Amino acid sequence: MLFDTKTFDLSTANNQTLTDLYGLLDGYSDAGNRSPEQGKIDAKYAGAYEALVSSFNPKQQKWFSLCENEQTETEDLRATQAFILGFKTALRLALEGMK
Repeated sequence: MLFDTKTFDLSTANNQTLTDLYGLLDGYSDAGNRSPEQGKIDAKYAGAYEALVSSFNPKQQKWFSLCENEQTETEDLRATQAFILGFKTALRLALEGMK
């Protein structure tokens, strides 16, 4: 393993500059615009989500909504951590290259 994630603190509070930068760049990555690759995936599964959700009773819809929220929060955290770790890796490589 190149980096031990326990060695690098990826918390928002301790990496505010990187988190702010990620927030700025994230707006450019998917500001409502879908890439051709994303469009193909969207077309492949068109209607599947709506069909699934409409088949649920109200209680199932509530539980499914909670699962979706958890997945969204987990993905947001994962993306932030991946960005910060990638940024630190790039910075370290740049510094090593300057030695």
